[in-house]
Amino acid sequence: MDLNNIDLHVHAGIERSIPMDAWMDGLIRRKGKALGLLDHYELYLKSDEKYATYLEEKGFPRWYSNGLTGFREFCREVRHQGTIRDARVLLGMEVYHGDFPDVRPDFLDGLDFVGCHISKTESFEPWSDFLLHAATKLSQTAHEYGLVGVLFHPFDHSFWFHRQGSTPARGLTMVEPDKLDEFADKMASLDICIEINWGSDSKNLDQPVFLQEYLPVMEALKERQVRFWLGSDVHHSPDDPYDMNRLCSSLGISVEDVWNPMTQKSSD
Repeated sequence: MDLNNIDLHVHAGIERSIPMDAWMDGLIRRKGKALGLLDHYELYLKSDEKYATYLEEKGFPRWYSNGLTGFREFCREVRHQGTIRDARVLLGMEVYHGDFPDVRPDFLDGLDFVGCHISKTESFEPWSDFLLHAATKLSQTAHEYGLVGVLFHPFDHSFWFHRQGSTPARGLTMVEPDKLDEFADKMASLDICIEINWGSDSKNLDQPVFLQEYLPVMEALKERQVRFWLGSDVHHSPDDPYDMNRLCSSLGISVEDVWNPMTQKSSD
């Protein structure tokens, strides 16, 4: 199977620069056969004044109303695309890790998946502990509402700093070696997906230390049959480069390791 056909992290809402039909045309042109369209939860929680200011400052068209009304407008548009396109189109939402588990149920209703945004936090606790804490809250929310839960870009924390020319206090370790087995065991018990994020991970492929740190984590998760979620994290253009085949090959991930919406129900 061509893994480039799967892109389950596509920002297609408020931050979109062109109409939805044109956005989808670009994704389909890029050979997207399974697409996960989503938007950021917090963008719909602004006051009307701050929402208008945000759109003006960013130069975004006003595609949707503010608040839950606007998010439902976005959801209806995504579902419509699923009926007119020759592609499997899933509907999701990305939520900052600090907002779990207090995500409003009316925003979660009718979704296929919910993703937990792991930010570039300067947390000084062991990174594996931080990830497991976030993943536990995500798992509770996802299972309560019958959604697929996804931990978005969980391992970009150190390498983002590295690309800026600095190193965080915890170093470049993805997961502490002495905590790797415990981390993988607990992650498997939570029954959520781990994202392979093209937008962040592909920037590190020319750094040998990246694979040195990443591969043991991938192997431990694979051994425990944790499923991987594939996404571009595209915000600006549906025609941006996307080579998930290359990235997964570099990380030792095969088709069998991937959550494949072409063969699974969204509630699996």
